[in-house]
Amino acid sequence: MARQKTRQTASTARPPRPQQSEEMIMSMEFLLVTFKESRTVLADGDPVGVTNRVLLIPANEYDITLSGDNYAPPSQTATVMGTSIMRPAVVAFT
Repeated sequence: MARQKTRQTASTARPPRPQQSEEMIMSMEFLLVTFKESRTVLADGDPVGVTNRVLLIPANEYDITLSGDNYAPPSQTATVMGTSIMRPAVVAFT
């Protein structure tokens, strides 16, 4: 007996899987914010990770601050662009 091929109709066919564009992949950058203890890192007031770890964030200019008190300076402006995992943008607080 010959097997009949079944044909998928538009309603049963799987939609194509969305692919990440090269632009989306290329726009992610690396940031390292250093401090003597673990603190939440805020970029433009939004939490993006913790100090002393390399963070992955979209390319942009940010106002970087830390949670809590007793650190200096109170904030720093950082342009995070053209980085790599081996050469992240570095922002240091004391």
